[in-house]
Formats: sequence, structure tokens, C-alpha cells
Amino acid sequence: MEVKTEEVEVIEVESSSVAVAGELEPRSVGRPTKYKGQETLDKATEYINGGFKDRDEVIPSAAGLARYLGTSKRVLYDWAEAHEDFLHTLTALNTEQERVVLSGGLSGQFAPTITRVVLNNHGYTDKQQVEHSASNGAAGGFAITWGNNNAG
Repeated sequence: MEVKTEEVEVIEVESSSVAVAGELEPRSVGRPTKYKGQETLDKATEYINGGFKDRDEVIPSAAGLARYLGTSKRVLYDWAEAHEDFLHTLTALNTEQERVVLSGGLSGQFAPTITRVVLNNHGYTDKQQVEHSASNGAAGGFAITWGNNNAG
């Protein structure tokens, strides 16, 4: 029995392309990004530099920034991975949050428990050192120390 073979041209097509009449046409996949370069950076900077207060927020946060930009926190982190300038913006957001909470905690504006929780996210720790009385009856005591593990 004789088998006929034909040469067939194979065209690899990516999932984001469509083959039309032998040509490839690019096609978007998914929702278009809301990231608009400098426009997004400017709006984020506005939020960080006091815009959060205009929205009745006590401290700037990633959740607040996401809401301000009309997106989600996960998208903010995706933008930071894809755009170095936006990574710097998120770093500025965290720095401003740390500054506001530290100042508010020291001035008594914020409850100590909330201050401690937020500052823990910025690398601050509190540590208790408890000394028990010695066998000779010497009194012991404790000290609470604050430190910042964010060296650099």
C-alpha cells in the first residue's frame, strides 16, 4: 500500500494572536491595565503627600492607595514588579506610613497597641527583659526596649 505525504507549513500561534489569511494579528488578552505611567505616579504621589487625609484616612496605606487609583492591592504589587518607578512609589508609601504612625504613636494620637502592630510591619520590635530577684534577695526589674530591624 502506498502512502501519500504532503508537506504542510506549520505556523506557531501564540495564545494572544489570531491567524488570519496566513498572517498573525496581535490581540490583547485580559483586561487592559489601568497603569498610565507618569499619570499614575503623579496621582499616587498626591495620595502619599497628604491626599490620604483628604479621604479621611488617618495613615496612608496600600489599601487606601489601591482604592484611590481604582484598582486592587494585588495590582499595585504587580505594577511594582513591572515598573521600577512604581516600586519606588510603594517604597515612599511605606516610608510615609512609618513616619505618620511613629509620630502619632509618640504624640499619643494613636493607641499604643495599634502603633505597635503597624510599626511591627515596618521592622520595629518590642522586647521585654525580665530579671528575677537573685538568691541574695536583690530586687529585679524589667525594661522594654524599642528597636528598628530595618537597618539601611
